[in-house]
Amino acid sequence: MVDTTGPPMNPERPQDELVDDLLDEALEGYEGLVPDAVLEEIRATLGDLLYAHPDGQRILRQLESDPMLGGSGDVVRPDADGKKPDESVEAATKGAPPRKVRG
Repeated sequence: MVDTTGPPMNPERPQDELVDDLLDEALEGYEGLVPDAVLEEIRATLGDLLYAHPDGQRILRQLESDPMLGGSGDVVRPDADGKKPDESVEAATKGAPPRKVRG
């Protein structure tokens, strides 16, 4: 038997609610058929497997809801020197005469 009385390794997991819902659904028909202590051990083992096994992690990633975006826009990645592209251009052209634009 597995000892599940110790403290959880990672008490705050972002998928806890999702895992609880999955386990509730998976084990709902076993209540009353299996002793409560055994059911809790099964629940703990299945939950650990979902978190620890690559297949379980893949399932959790697939079932997670997509992040909500607050808006759209360009993602600016810093250059090798750590500056944003606009900052690098400004630094390189600082003091240079303005360019003429053909119209």
